Amino acid sequence: MKIFITCVFFILINLSMFSQERNPYLQQHPKERKTDTLVATPFPFRSFERWIEESERFIFLPQDQDKQKYGYQSFQGDKGEYSTLPYEGYVGRIFHIIYMEKSRFFPDIFKVVVQMEDNGDTLIAKAVGKTIDDIGPVRDIDSARTRWLGKTFWYRPWAYKFYSETNPELKNCTPVTVVEVVAGQAKHTPVRLVLKGPKGETGHVDINVSGTNTGDILRSSYTYDEHFYTIDPRNIFKFSNKVWSAIEDGKVFVGMTAEQALLSWGEPKSINRTTTGRTIQEQWEYGSHTYLYLQLRQLSPGLFGYFKFFSRI
Repeated sequence: MKIFITCVFFILINLSMFSQERNPYLQQHPKERKTDTLVATPFPFRSFERWIEESERFIFLPQDQDKQKYGYQSFQGDKGEYSTLPYEGYVGRIFHIIYMEKSRFFPDIFKVVVQMEDNGDTLIAKAVGKTIDDIGPVRDIDSARTRWLGKTFWYRPWAYKFYSETNPELKNCTPVTVVEVVAGQAKHTPVRLVLKGPKGETGHVDINVSGTNTGDILRSSYTYDEHFYTIDPRNIFKFSNKVWSAIEDGKVFVGMTAEQALLSWGEPKSINRTTTGRTIQEQWEYGSHTYLYLQLRQLSPGLFGYFKFFSRI
């Protein structure tokens, strides 16, 4: 039985206040926010060539503190071509594209002229591979806020381990609620969902919702449907308490079904299948010499010694 459930990577929030004035696109201290009925909105990809025609708006994305000193290096500042724009002067500000021109010498590089919305100033940016670093489409953030603010999802910690200096690690399948939607920190993950757990744990996940301003390789990565369970798995799978306890701890044991192993460890990187007569054996590879072996869609006791019985790191 194939599982059509999605996943979430949960990370602690440690983002500084960037402005004294409230900016709806920058993360502030957690606070309750009233939300209307959520309306599902599509996230269409908008190609580089159509940014001017579609009046695409972009925001200067926030950065980790150790990167802020470098500013926005794809933009021309006051000290020469493509010198750094200061971080504090531009984070959270919005602009739109008014002109673009391909380089005569480098076909993958474009000169892009942008106009700031707040004061009308124009800046020059360099696009490489039809993307510009450290900016994100405002439309994606607004659409994600409309669609997901106030929604509850179920945490699945397979790709990145949840960490906290003050809160305990969240278990697999823990419900988390989206309490804020703001700008992420990278062009390929420009939308940040700020999350709260059942005991007040706070965290975030940065996602890609449309692939706009993202290169071909990463355009289909870090997407919403890779990050979340959209419904409580316990309401779908009526497993025993023993099985659910193992799934919550990210463990497996001999006798688990394929569905149970998937819930506990997630999708393997590859599956090798062997058929001997009427018997089908599968080797699920998770990387770092970690494997699961299944026979007749159950974990095989004959290969017990190959199992890794603790959460993968």
